[in-house]
Amino acid sequence: MALIAEQKDLPNCQELLKQLSSSNKFTCKYLYIPSNEEGFSTVVYRSKKIVGMSTFSLRSKETDQGNFKALFWENLIVDKDARNGEAYLDLILFLRRLIRNNQFQEIYLIAHRQKALRVHKSANFKEIGYVDILFSNFQLHLQQKKSRNISVITYQKFIQKLENSNSSKSSKLKDFIENSAFTSTQISRHLFGKNGLVVLNEVEKKLTFIRILFQIPFFQINLIFGDKNDISLLDFTKGPKLYVNLSLMKSKRNRRFFNSFRKYSVLSFCNKVNIDSIGFWENDAW
Repeated sequence: MALIAEQKDLPNCQELLKQLSSSNKFTCKYLYIPSNEEGFSTVVYRSKKIVGMSTFSLRSKETDQGNFKALFWENLIVDKDARNGEAYLDLILFLRRLIRNNQFQEIYLIAHRQKALRVHKSANFKEIGYVDILFSNFQLHLQQKKSRNISVITYQKFIQKLENSNSSKSSKLKDFIENSAFTSTQISRHLFGKNGLVVLNEVEKKLTFIRILFQIPFFQINLIFGDKNDISLLDFTKGPKLYVNLSLMKSKRNRRFFNSFRKYSVLSFCNKVNIDSIGFWENDAW
């Protein structure tokens, strides 16, 4: 049976997460243990041992008919010795109870591995759209530009500014956060444990996030996402470097792009969420 994780479950959850190479980023705050207004984790027990767990973020979505509460299914971890499908079935039954009791009106997720897609589709999840990682261009960056209206800081320093809400510097981020359509908690949670840069446009109060996927001296692969995917903002980062720039594209149809590196599917359980309302921040892989 699947249950909402409590503080006492954290040691067992961390033991299960050791089977992942990136388990060091899964803190109690990241896992929503204990649950809070941002989300929760569920656990599946077998013989007093946690054999499966998932984390869900709470979302509020808008439609022409009004707002509804949705769950974004972030991850699924099953013990390597218990992958017979029972843990997944327990999670699905738990989610169906939430929908049946009208606690939430939608559950959706993003995945790219074919095996995971087949399992979710067998549980009645439907594909409603796709997100492609596309090659954008090469960029030779020789010299860093300077501007009083543009500043660049690392993901780590940006998180510190967000979390230090009582400082005068942090208060300056309020307009940026309001324009981003995400809360400061959601942004800092997504950036945590990743390498990247945040470009702040002081005039438009806009944020552009540059995820650094690979980096060696004089060469860097970036995944850029913001309102405009404006690669000219890289001119304000340190050089010299050769940049390979990637971007994200959403589509309702399963289109084939010659410059696509990877395709993700967006799956919905109740067919209420719209692909256009999906934020690029909603998948931790990005």
